[in-house]
This record gives sequence, C-alpha cells and structure tokens, in this order.
Amino acid sequence: MGTGCFYCAFENGVKVLEWKGKLEKFHTVFQAELMGLKETIIKECRGNETTKISTDGLSSVTAVPDPQTLINLSETSSPFSYRIEIYW
Repeated sequence: MGTGCFYCAFENGVKVLEWKGKLEKFHTVFQAELMGLKETIIKECRGNETTKISTDGLSSVTAVPDPQTLINLSETSSPFSYRIEIYW
C-alpha cells in the first residue's frame, strides 16, 4: 500500500489547490509529514508574502525549526519567501 501525504492551499477561506503524494510502504508517517511540508513550502512560498502552514504533526514542527532546510532552493521556480510560519 504505502504511506500517503496531502496538502491543500486556501486563499480567503476558499480552497484553491490540493496535492496528494504516496511514499513506498517502508516509509514512516513521520517521513510522509515531512514530505507534505516540503511540497507545501516549494509550491506555496513565493515572493514576499508570509506563508502560514498548519499541520497536525507536532513531531514535524519540532523537527524542522527552519523550514528552509527542507528544500533545495533550486527546486523552486520562483523567488523564495523567507517568511514561513508553521503552526501545530
């Protein structure tokens, strides 16, 4: 089967985007949470806007004190926002 991950983006309370991913069955739920955070950061952090990310995975929030460490800046196609807030 595998472990799934998911994120959705809202603007003004309206869902505007969703993404689903699946890891191999040997991956953990923690790895799926980190993958979801990484994909959110890559796809949603643009320009100078503050990006607010909410997650139900406290372990992911505490494991990633600096969200920029999750990605390689070359993976983004636009200017990267350095204002990222992750909430649990």
